Amino acid sequence: MRALLMGLAFISQVALAALELPVDTESEIFGLGIAATEAEAERAALSSVALKLSANIQVEQKENLKSVDGQISSSFEELVNISSGKLVFPAYRVIAHSEGLDGNKQVVISLGKQQLLDFYDHYLLMEYQQLSTTLVGLNNFKPIDAIPFLLDTHHKLVANERILTVIAGLTPDGVSPLLQKQHISLYQQTQALLHRGGWQVVSDSRSHALAEMLSQSISENKLLVQSETNYQFVLSTREQSAKKANQFRTKWNIQIELRQQGQLESIKSWKIALISEPEITHEATVDSLAVQLAEKLGSNILFTLLGNVENEN
Repeated sequence: MRALLMGLAFISQVALAALELPVDTESEIFGLGIAATEAEAERAALSSVALKLSANIQVEQKENLKSVDGQISSSFEELVNISSGKLVFPAYRVIAHSEGLDGNKQVVISLGKQQLLDFYDHYLLMEYQQLSTTLVGLNNFKPIDAIPFLLDTHHKLVANERILTVIAGLTPDGVSPLLQKQHISLYQQTQALLHRGGWQVVSDSRSHALAEMLSQSISENKLLVQSETNYQFVLSTREQSAKKANQFRTKWNIQIELRQQGQLESIKSWKIALISEPEITHEATVDSLAVQLAEKLGSNILFTLLGNVENEN
């Protein structure tokens, strides 16, 4: 009985031992993930691979893979397109899994470099073919009607630049001339169509923070202020402030209208209501509302407002 108990204790200790990340080879890349569930651990492992790939680093580790129970899983997961840090992945292989002393699941995954190259090459060819078809159709659109699709296309091309960087880091041959040519051509076509419209910001005094953020977003998206057809974002903010128990609270009711220059009728409009937390001064509530507004609209405000092709008025 004592021998049996000792054996069970040994097995328990072994099963709970930590996995270690294997050395990347010329043909494979490995990732280690730790999380509460195996599914989350696999995603964490993909994130670790994504960091290697996006940094364009051939990571070398000194540790060896130790599957402490002597078993290594070699079964492939179902073919899925899974996003980790906005980087798309093909099927991956779970080669080891365990449970740590803290109860968290540990997973080691493997991805073949040639598998990644083939997947990304096919992915970009299909993506560029679809984007090319979209751009041809947008030639006959008015700038205001085309802008959601053009911003979406621009957003996808920027995301694909990361994949091109990954491809360049996976092979000494670098990115194929065909993919480079397609990417540059689509980028130039997108910019030419974007530049058919000019985008300006007009605001009242209380909308200064939003006006600055929106103007910066227009600049970052490489849009023009003046062009063949010009549009204006007209911003207005109604502010209400109250003081209670020596603390201030402020409410903003913001309206954003998109108009063609010289027209009073809105093409699109958005309404945003924000309430601050209690603060010692009115200025502090205004600062906190500006932070709330930035968080709500995201880092690319123009894309938030217009870049969603399913966005409604």
